[in-house]
Amino acid sequence: MQKFFKDLNAIEQFTTTLKSTPSLQCHYCLKHEHFISHGFVYKQHSTTCREAVGKRIICCNRYGHQGCGRTYQLDISRKLPKRHYSGAVLFAFISLLILGRSVCNAYIQATKQAQTRHAWRWLKQLKVNLMNYRGYLKVPIPVETADRMKHFKHHQLVLTTLTAMLFAVKGCPCAAFQFTQQIAFI
Repeated sequence: MQKFFKDLNAIEQFTTTLKSTPSLQCHYCLKHEHFISHGFVYKQHSTTCREAVGKRIICCNRYGHQGCGRTYQLDISRKLPKRHYSGAVLFAFISLLILGRSVCNAYIQATKQAQTRHAWRWLKQLKVNLMNYRGYLKVPIPVETADRMKHFKHHQLVLTTLTAMLFAVKGCPCAAFQFTQQIAFI
């Protein structure tokens, strides 16, 4: 099942065709034709401002349906699932790391936050997903890119891969990766 979409309109089109898509199958109960649109997912920017960033669908087990009752979340590709910040902020963090900033300095500049403990979590998640990024690129990393990253001894491989991803993708690589691979960037 597709999890990431370009925009909210694409999600809306997908959810309107749920009943007419017999090939859509629940991963858990393996039943067809039991999905129902279950409402929007919002990101709360302030107490008065919220933005719709996705939609939920449910494998319905009510009203004559035989589904399992599990809920799936469909997201916009520019949103990072289960994260407070968007892909654009993570993209700024990665760009600052590539430019030679320290991990803490890059996090402070990208997020405008004083606490930097999440910076190391982001870097760890980038390293964990390194094989997914390299599989996404499907090309060897250029030698000149690897040579520019030698001053980062501990993070050389992940930063070299992310640099190659920056040059391979137009726009935000986080959103492009999530849309094409259908897995979360971090």
